[in-house]
Amino acid sequence: MKAALAPRPEVLPSSHMQWFLGEMDRLAEDVNDREIIRRFQLFAARTDYDFSLQTVQEIRQGKGVQEEIIPEPLLPFYRHYLYMLKRKNR
Repeated sequence: MKAALAPRPEVLPSSHMQWFLGEMDRLAEDVNDREIIRRFQLFAARTDYDFSLQTVQEIRQGKGVQEEIIPEPLLPFYRHYLYMLKRKNR
């Protein structure tokens, strides 16, 4: 008989990550967007990386955020967010 695996407790992402996930979800249009969001949710629940308050405020205001201040593991998700914004504004 196989031993049952205990479910891993899910840790909620920070409020900054939750906001960013919500923004990405709002802009999602296709299955590729949904898959990237799903991967980001998994990543956000298991990482200590986060967006700073200043970065979130700049994103909300639509200002260009310097990629140097975003932690490297978050860059692919931020770049896809920018792609979704450009696609929406076409």
